[in-house]
Amino acid sequence: MSQEENVDIHYKRQMNHNYMIIDAPSGKGGYECQMLAGNSIEGLLRFRVEYQEEKQQFYYEITSKQPLSRMLEKRRATGEEIRRLILDLIAVLRRIEEYLLKEEQLLLDPEYIYVDPNGFHASLCLVPGMEGDLPAALSELLQYFECILFQYACSVFCKIGSFVHIRRSIFHKFYRSADDPADFLISQPVSFYHQIIF
Repeated sequence: MSQEENVDIHYKRQMNHNYMIIDAPSGKGGYECQMLAGNSIEGLLRFRVEYQEEKQQFYYEITSKQPLSRMLEKRRATGEEIRRLILDLIAVLRRIEEYLLKEEQLLLDPEYIYVDPNGFHASLCLVPGMEGDLPAALSELLQYFECILFQYACSVFCKIGSFVHIRRSIFHKFYRSADDPADFLISQPVSFYHQIIF
């Protein structure tokens, strides 16, 4: 993904808190800054503005959270966790409309989507003043989720050892005469895995 190419991102620890810091786009995002700083919006990282040598910086609270990409490098997500991520994303997209915030200012790279390891709930980063391409960013994120779904489905199939034991009705509908189960899996659209998981 390339959204982060337009923003300068670094990290800082203060006392017992960890922050992701983004240099503000010059002269932009006044309304969004006020809304983010003045409201605790569920599904968005907590936000505040600081000034360093007359440069505006956005501080995002990431204490006790981990980047989605890093977490999934260590282990596979479960079906319920994948479902939760997608529902969290949908909820945030709906919620920011209530605050008149701009969807294209969401940073949707998995490296900057932060997840609570305990509940596996996602918190997104909204960058005031950022001019993003929402359709492209969403498309890339959904492709990322599709890969996760595929990995999950494969792991389930391997553990059980037979497609029939997962959900006989889905197996009968989609898998009638394939000679190679691996080829069958690879050929299926993401909707196939949605029906297994959801």
